[in-house]
Amino acid sequence: MNKVEFLETTLRDGSYAVDFRFTVKDTANLCAALEQAGLGLIEIGHGLGLHGKESGKGDAAATDAEYLSAAASVLKKAKFGMFCIPGIARLEDIDMAASNGMGFVRIGTNVSELHEGKKYFERAKKHGLTAFSNLMKTYSVCPAEFGACARQAREYGADVVVVVDSAGGMLPADVESYVKAARDTCDVTVGYHGHNNLGLANANTLKAVEAGATIVDTSLKGLGRSAGNAVTEMMVLILKKLGYHVPVDEYMLMDVAEKFINPMLHALKNTPISITGGYAQFHSSYLGTVLKFADKYHVDPRELIVRVTQKDKVNAPDALVECLALEIQKEKNTTASLILPALSRSGSGPENTEARVRLLMDNLTNESRKKGKIPIFNIVLSDTDKNISAVSDFLQESPLYITGSAEVCDFGFVSRLLPAVDGAAEYLLLDNSVKRDSDRDLLKTVAEGLHKTKIIRYNDLEVWTRSVASLLSSLLDGLLGRTLVLHGASQLAEHLERYCAEVGAQVRRADSIGEGAVCDALVSCSTGSPLPRALIDCFQGIGCVMDAKVRSINADCIRALHDRNILLVRPDMRPAMAGEIMHQIGSHRLASQDLGRKTLFDEPVVAGGVVGRQGDIVVDSISRPTRVIGIAKGDGEVLYRFTDKERRRLDVFQSRLDSQL
Repeated sequence: MNKVEFLETTLRDGSYAVDFRFTVKDTANLCAALEQAGLGLIEIGHGLGLHGKESGKGDAAATDAEYLSAAASVLKKAKFGMFCIPGIARLEDIDMAASNGMGFVRIGTNVSELHEGKKYFERAKKHGLTAFSNLMKTYSVCPAEFGACARQAREYGADVVVVVDSAGGMLPADVESYVKAARDTCDVTVGYHGHNNLGLANANTLKAVEAGATIVDTSLKGLGRSAGNAVTEMMVLILKKLGYHVPVDEYMLMDVAEKFINPMLHALKNTPISITGGYAQFHSSYLGTVLKFADKYHVDPRELIVRVTQKDKVNAPDALVECLALEIQKEKNTTASLILPALSRSGSGPENTEARVRLLMDNLTNESRKKGKIPIFNIVLSDTDKNISAVSDFLQESPLYITGSAEVCDFGFVSRLLPAVDGAAEYLLLDNSVKRDSDRDLLKTVAEGLHKTKIIRYNDLEVWTRSVASLLSSLLDGLLGRTLVLHGASQLAEHLERYCAEVGAQVRRADSIGEGAVCDALVSCSTGSPLPRALIDCFQGIGCVMDAKVRSINADCIRALHDRNILLVRPDMRPAMAGEIMHQIGSHRLASQDLGRKTLFDEPVVAGGVVGRQGDIVVDSISRPTRVIGIAKGDGEVLYRFTDKERRRLDVFQSRLDSQL
């Protein structure tokens, strides 16, 4: 069957997804890898093409000339090219690109504005470049009109005419119609460029090939603007499976995609807005305009997108969008609310401790697996004044992990708790803040009772102190020079007094306060007697009051604070705990994965803080090295400036690291 050629556009269209931050090094590495995998056409540079950075269309990590130089320095067989939008790019930009070895140029115009590209085609042909006519928003005209545009582009000098589904809203039958219209109208190579807003990018690309397109645009992992593109590694396998001649190493492509692109996929999301954009055939470049007026008139941006494209599929001028937003508002159209069944709650959950633990761990396991997050269980040693053991009914969730927790003070409770936790949680957070004589043996019992779950230790009192101090700092715009008054004698009060004084706060004890005093914050740390109403009354001015010990302020005092409009807050340990968790997990992974010494590529290598011998190469991780940091001097220092010989040695080593998939 016919040969199909891939135009790999990760480094150009994919740059939208990473805010145009592909670097010169990224470009060189990915170009070299794509060529070795068998790709012959590689598009690079700013998402909006030549002169995009200088035109203020997005601050790319490098200039056009730097991207071109990077590609030219590594490519031996594959052609590289850039996008070119008349009005953003200038004719002299084509001259510059051609002088830097560019082999093809993609002249992108709205299909109804093809005439704007005429001079650009002429300039491209003057330099002997392969000229693509990317007829953007192809769907805004009928297939017959598209055929006429294809013929006109061919007359201008286009070697390839590209059907462009800019909004990712075409159906396979649509793609077939447009590709056939171009083929039937003139003798020109036909290409296809699609987006994945409706999840049809791969299917549409296949249909384009079946209809006669011989060049198709794809990107690794589908990385691209909005919902992304057809997936290079998938399309290679699909076409090979159908018997097409595709001389590409699919396994190498998969490895390259996994190493270079997988870490960037957080930026590629198909949202309700992008799906609606595909349905309505709305170009995402106008999304900012739609969101602005949807917010101004309190209307659903999705409905506004549909209304706009019913009027104009090519442009979205402010006047039109605002008029339609106002029209929707007057019609009082609202999105129907989702109504879910209300599930009854049976009290506060099972009374039996083992049953409550099992329920909590089941919920922790279910939620962490569904959401791909780290399951963590937290054991806190109970305060001496509380002296309780209890399992929390709630899970705390962060972007990276989900945490269940229990407060413990007795051995029997721990013996019932640990079997359910061991293996179900990846990490156990263990509070090492000893509060009573039996706590040391209790901590030992916990450590000896776990065999599958990794233990990371922390000090609950220190984390709680940071929680209180951080919230105060945020409320008071810093603690330097602020006056804090502490009430109550407790370990927390002692820790907080020392911590806040070290960062420049003026800390006083409540028993030293006289009538008419003023403070920025009154902090209650009492474990026994609550904050008295009389103390509140003796202050002339209080910025805020912190119930640092939680429930250390009685109801009468709370009413007095409300009457005087004084802000009363309690600390929330979650932000500080999140920092502690990531610190502890990071340290554990540093010790188990990054730290060490070995020989790699016949070179002695150290990482993760290991002090190297003289001449050892220092890298970022011993198990997954990706970059060279420097050369060990042997005296605990690291060299960052190198002789020519050392530089050549490190360049060779870094190159081998980059090539290791």
